[in-house]
Amino acid sequence: MDQDQLRAKTLALFHSLVSTWANDLRGDVLVLQDTLNRELDALQERMAKYEESIDEDKLVAFSEEVGDTGGTGGDGGNLALVRQAMARLDEGQSLTDILTVLVGEVGQFVPRVALFVLKGGSCIGWAGEGFDQTPGFSNDALKRISVPASADTVFRAVIDSKQSYFGESAVHHDNVQLLTRIGNVLPSSIFATPLVLRDRVAAVLYADSGDSHDSLEGTEALEILSVYACRLLDLRSGKPGRSTGEI
Repeated sequence: MDQDQLRAKTLALFHSLVSTWANDLRGDVLVLQDTLNRELDALQERMAKYEESIDEDKLVAFSEEVGDTGGTGGDGGNLALVRQAMARLDEGQSLTDILTVLVGEVGQFVPRVALFVLKGGSCIGWAGEGFDQTPGFSNDALKRISVPASADTVFRAVIDSKQSYFGESAVHHDNVQLLTRIGNVLPSSIFATPLVLRDRVAAVLYADSGDSHDSLEGTEALEILSVYACRLLDLRSGKPGRSTGEI
């Protein structure tokens, strides 16, 4: 084989290899594009569900009350505080950051607030505010509380319905057992809302009126912040390479 033939054969082999590599790369690109499109579709679907979960009537009523009272809603909520809380939630870089900020900010609107995460069929205390004012109890003590999700408490009600509850504490049969474990206080009214991530309830945000005889106020603000936090959690958890932590 002379030099020209060798050169031609070498070039033909090179072009064959390049063609094979190019085909492989095109295949990889198509797979990546398909995966990205599916992820974007799933993200848009989740965002649409969050949009549907927002009670627009409550938001409008809340805004109107704020306007009528010069900045403070009739339910005790303050629009400026809500906006500031949303801005602080935006700064959270992980699930833990966002949930910690959520509990702290919600504590501005209600006497007592606690976050319970759902694990292994139980609602486990994660963090709280306002319990240090309860005799014989503390915020840190919440972390030792575990309540069966199957018990007839407000937790089960909001987990099953994926809807918020606001009303008297005596409605659910086992609420007394729950309430006596978180400070031996029987509040006149309680509030709970589920934190739904990727179509499942991951945690429950709980609030009550503590030892006050007045009805719990500020629940609209709690719902707004909870829905907003869920949206951020879902967005943060869907970003590759970001340290999200665990609930």
